[in-house]
Amino acid sequence: MRYPLRYRVKAPIVRILVGILLVLAASNVAQSEDDFQPLLTDSPLTGWVRTNTPDSTWKFEDGVLYCTGKPIGEIRTAKMYQNFVMELQWRHMVPRGNAGIFVWADDITSRGVPFHRGIEVQVLENDYGNNQSHTTHGDIFPIHGATMTPFNGRGGSRAFPTEFRSKPAGQWNHYRIECRDGEVSLAVNGKVVTRGKDCVPRKGYICLESEGGVVEYRDVKIRELPATEIAPEHIAIADRGYESLYSGLDLEGWSAEQPQAWQSNDWVLAYQGTAGQRGKLTSAQSFGDLSFVVDVRLKDPASTVAIHAGPVFQIDLQDPRWRSQLQPEGRWNRIEAVSRGGKHSVVINGHETPFDGGASGESAPLVLMPTGPVDFCNVYASTRQPPDPEGQRCPMKSVSSPFPILTGVNHETHAIDSVPDTPAGRYHGGLRLGNRRSAQAGPADAAAVAGACREGAKTGGCQSEESGGRHVGGSQAFVSAGPAAS
Repeated sequence: MRYPLRYRVKAPIVRILVGILLVLAASNVAQSEDDFQPLLTDSPLTGWVRTNTPDSTWKFEDGVLYCTGKPIGEIRTAKMYQNFVMELQWRHMVPRGNAGIFVWADDITSRGVPFHRGIEVQVLENDYGNNQSHTTHGDIFPIHGATMTPFNGRGGSRAFPTEFRSKPAGQWNHYRIECRDGEVSLAVNGKVVTRGKDCVPRKGYICLESEGGVVEYRDVKIRELPATEIAPEHIAIADRGYESLYSGLDLEGWSAEQPQAWQSNDWVLAYQGTAGQRGKLTSAQSFGDLSFVVDVRLKDPASTVAIHAGPVFQIDLQDPRWRSQLQPEGRWNRIEAVSRGGKHSVVINGHETPFDGGASGESAPLVLMPTGPVDFCNVYASTRQPPDPEGQRCPMKSVSSPFPILTGVNHETHAIDSVPDTPAGRYHGGLRLGNRRSAQAGPADAAAVAGACREGAKTGGCQSEESGGRHVGGSQAFVSAGPAAS
């Protein structure tokens, strides 16, 4: 059958038009790929901030970023991102390695832990193993006050991959992380397997995590997507100019009286003085109009700390103003002193008190003076004038809890300032509980934790000291068999 001439003429035109459309589509895809910008370009790691890890933790050479895994901590981007696509390749160099990528993170680490509040994309080596609480194939979960609703969850806030696609130590893996309007997705080696939504924060920094595993990264790049309207409470805490004063490795940058009483335990700096024994640690660097953050854990009923920063701040935690705001013995406290326009304030565990100090502007070191056994971490200083807090949100508030702190120092675990304050184990929507061999809890506390564990058993997100557990990602801070990872 022969078609009329007018149809025979149109057919080649249609084929030509289809060909043109295919060429344009391919061109758009190529242009889209060209829009990616490298995030790692040179050995000084331009565009990155070493939040709480020293230079020796990271080495960029021949296009590859090498991470020693020690101490536990992060580097973060200097820029905040909202909507973006990030691609990278990673490989662990030894079995059972642990690392991670944080998105939408705060500027510095959260109270009593070496990790930022944000959303973590797991980077875990295959030999770490898989169980009901975690996998080694790209879990996503909120940490330290962030929140997220998972797809393919198991009762908590951790999102699990729909299939296992990651490769073992020594082999490169490809991640494609897409973050858009509070939703996050992860493609592992070419296929989307893990997703979450309703994330808070949903604008913040990107972090690469050092967590004991020797890991390499390459071809780390980002393509920003158009920004959308966002509520202020959905934005992470922006850069306040804080720089870490403790390396996590040694006392470099400090002068210690009785140096034998000080011990660098990875991200925790421990003063091991006996009851009533007073120590003194003085920073080599002096500061003028200083703001600082110091996290403190008092380990004995008689333990206390005084912190001096020139004539402005001379804070003694025995002062009733401060003592009433402290957590019980064994839990982490955040001490933040802020100088702003000649006015000073002290914030302890979220409670702010105006402070009449001495004249500002005089340069002086930061001095830590513990009495009795005391742990320190997250020691930061800033000489930048912070923004006026009027009308600003408070993204993290102090939460009381009847549960004990279960903490210790182990490169495979995390410490938390308090365990979750509800039976379901939620603390600001997504805390990771560190269960350590050095944990201490009384019988009543153990019963309370056991109750949380029974609730948590429904989700498979459980961990116990007896089971040799480590910690749980997301809000699944419960007790179960087998190690959980973050």
